[in-house]
Amino acid sequence: MDWRRSARGDRYYVREREREAAQTAWFWIDSDAGFNWTSNTARPTKLYRARVIALALATLLARGGERIGALGMQPRAGARAVDRLAVDLTTPQGEFEPPNNACIIFISDFYAPIEIWRQRLLASARVGASGALVMIADPAEEDFPFRGRTLFQSPGRGGEVLIGRAENAQAAYVERLAQQRRELRALGAELGFPALLHRTDHSASPALSMLMAFVSERYG
Repeated sequence: MDWRRSARGDRYYVREREREAAQTAWFWIDSDAGFNWTSNTARPTKLYRARVIALALATLLARGGERIGALGMQPRAGARAVDRLAVDLTTPQGEFEPPNNACIIFISDFYAPIEIWRQRLLASARVGASGALVMIADPAEEDFPFRGRTLFQSPGRGGEVLIGRAENAQAAYVERLAQQRRELRALGAELGFPALLHRTDHSASPALSMLMAFVSERYG
């Protein structure tokens, strides 16, 4: 009861207080070789932009008193938390045990088969975790500007495909990419991981604002 305010008139006022406790935001960044790629050396790789977005969000959360950490490593709070996270994010992250009731930010191009992501997100949801999916895309992956005889190589895997007229594959590629993202968005929405798309030739600010809104809603 707020007795001081209630004493000013004939109404009674109740002051609501919430228990303040630091929460933890976990970050997982794709370590696949294809994620560390750009179609133009004048632009950042997908991996570089992923780390920028992760550290920018972590900075905002740390200022608000939350703990931050790379998934599978030690979370931290305080003035040096972001510096330590920056170091931890240089270590490749593979499969993981999701923490209970965690907020997890997955940052990837999400080109792995949808069943892999179904298993990861289901495992997270089973222990009460939720968060967000940040899809990072290079403009060449979005626009498919290739024409004529084109050799496509898979970074870090050694696989390659030679297409005589690349433009003939554009429609099938665009539909397959759209299907992958539809399934991922539906899966994320079902399990508490809303998805957003960011292109590396665009400013990171809109993606960061939307991501902060997702996380703020998670924290309440």
